[in-house]
Amino acid sequence: MSMNLNRISARVAFAALLLLAGVSASAQTSLAAAESSAKYKAIFHVTEDDPRKWAQVLNNAKYSQSEMGSKNIDIVVVMNGGGINMMRLESPIAEKIDEAKKAGIKFHVCENTMATQKLTKDDMLPQADYVLSGIGDVIKLQSHGWSYVKN
Repeated sequence: MSMNLNRISARVAFAALLLLAGVSASAQTSLAAAESSAKYKAIFHVTEDDPRKWAQVLNNAKYSQSEMGSKNIDIVVVMNGGGINMMRLESPIAEKIDEAKKAGIKFHVCENTMATQKLTKDDMLPQADYVLSGIGDVIKLQSHGWSYVKN
């Protein structure tokens, strides 16, 4: 009787192992499928008004869209401090910002910095979107899975 019980226990254990292996393989397949359909989200944080830095940010955003596929990545440029100056009406890179906006890149301008610099929305390029706090925006976006890129 104990010999039969040992055989049954061994068969049950073997069946359980097969079942677990199948579940594990299924989970890995599901994970791979989820990763392949994942949408990437990137924050480019800018705090300086150097046109060369801004050109680098816009190029990196463009290259990211090329690498990931523009439909597979959301990009937002968050700016505060000196970084908001490139979004002013007289910006030397206004044309490049317009091209980036048309490519789906969003530009979040810090209203706290605007208030400190005594700027209004009328002083800014029309491509700008506004957030109360640039740093707060970065923190919120990161808490929702956005990747942080500092140039």
